[in-house]
Amino acid sequence: MEPIGVFWERKPSLNPKAALRPARLLRHGDDVSLMKAVLASHVTEGGTVLDCCMGGGSAGIACLELGLNYIGIEEDHKIFMAAKERLERFEKEMTSPAEEGDVF
Repeated sequence: MEPIGVFWERKPSLNPKAALRPARLLRHGDDVSLMKAVLASHVTEGGTVLDCCMGGGSAGIACLELGLNYIGIEEDHKIFMAAKERLERFEKEMTSPAEEGDVF
């Protein structure tokens, strides 16, 4: 997975003055399959997932694919709107009828 940016995190250490090191940020969507695996094993069928830091909405996509209810919360309005649009596009793609010539 290709990083899209860098943020800083502490190395695991008992030393509180431990140096910061760069960590990779992944493209949103790269973690949908991981979220699906986690949610499928921890949430009962028809359950509801509360995502307090929704970011790009990957947990929401996983919930749509698994048929789970989803509540997403994001502090940054721009990020929230981008995630909302992504979820709406994905939901529309899931529910739109197949076009002629599509092979399943």
